Amino acid sequence: MTGFTASVFWVIFSTALWISEKGNTIDPTENGVTQGMRFKDVPTAMSYTLIHLSGDYPLLDYTFSGKCICFVMCIFAASVVQIPTGIIADGFMDVAVKARKAKGIQARDLTEKKVEKPEYFKDGDESMGAKLQILLSPDDDEGLWFDYSMLAFLVFDVSMVVLESDSDWRAHIGDEVFANLEGVAAMLFSVLYILRLIAAPYDPRADYSRWGYLTSFFGVADMLAFLPFWLEIYWTMHAIPYDFAFPRMLRLMRVLQFEHYTEAFTLIDDVFRTCKDTLVATGFLSVIIWVFAAYGFFVLEKDNKALNGAFDNIPNSLYYTAIFLSGEWGQVDFSPLGQLLCCFLVVAGIGLYSIPVGALFDAFQEVLEKEDDSPPTTPTESKKDK
Repeated sequence: MTGFTASVFWVIFSTALWISEKGNTIDPTENGVTQGMRFKDVPTAMSYTLIHLSGDYPLLDYTFSGKCICFVMCIFAASVVQIPTGIIADGFMDVAVKARKAKGIQARDLTEKKVEKPEYFKDGDESMGAKLQILLSPDDDEGLWFDYSMLAFLVFDVSMVVLESDSDWRAHIGDEVFANLEGVAAMLFSVLYILRLIAAPYDPRADYSRWGYLTSFFGVADMLAFLPFWLEIYWTMHAIPYDFAFPRMLRLMRVLQFEHYTEAFTLIDDVFRTCKDTLVATGFLSVIIWVFAAYGFFVLEKDNKALNGAFDNIPNSLYYTAIFLSGEWGQVDFSPLGQLLCCFLVVAGIGLYSIPVGALFDAFQEVLEKEDDSPPTTPTESKKDK
């Protein structure tokens, strides 16, 4: 029903733009194709109209009546894109829920059984590792003061890294101040890395093992926090030339440290893990459509002078087709067969966008429900329950 309604309005808007623009001699792209040539008849106008209905406006130089039509289309375009997107996403969520009811719950139970809590979580543990986990864990109230202190320091440190890239700020504050602050930050992150490694046998996010921490997202993010500082020292001691921009770029990776203290960041990782199979399948489908559509544009448009050589070879065609699939149309003056392929890509782009959106929403809801039902994850919480 939605597709039929959208098709009717597509034809109506194409006809309206044909009436308003068939005499327009403006050539906005300066490639010899005027607006009148683009809208010389309704079939020719349909590909341009569909691109506008998808939300993209590579062409702007319309007559006054054409601009009024485009204004109405902007309002209507929201429903053209969002309604089918919502329907596809909602339909996918329903299918995903039924599939998980059939086998997903059992799969989650098996996943939880892979790494069982150590015995000391039941009996309580006063070792250094347990105490460090209580301090470092964002899920434990006893370490709340430490979490807030680290959050404040992270905001300050990342801000200083950004300001250091500005020569005016560097001259105002001084290179020595920036260097000293970087030294303090690197030492702090190095110590935290060692402490988290000691507490890893008590950390559920590390699968209760040091190796699990070293190979986890958290472990890699923690290592990137201090690695640039020690790399610069090593390079300087051995007179190895390097680009100062590279370690600065690595320092900005410290924003990943927020993963330790902000629940939203932590949930994102779980959400992507939950729906990774769907995302992989959608990505594989996207690659197939991308490659075949790119080859189609190469075959159909390689001799089209109005496109300024955009599809002269397959690598160029792959580049532009990837942009088209994202919803942006930098080239629009296709041949008749190219216009048909263009229309297909507009619809395919909406579908490919809807599936991962539905998967992510469903996974996010599942992760939130699982978080609400999750058992205690720190020694302190286990003791409180007793």
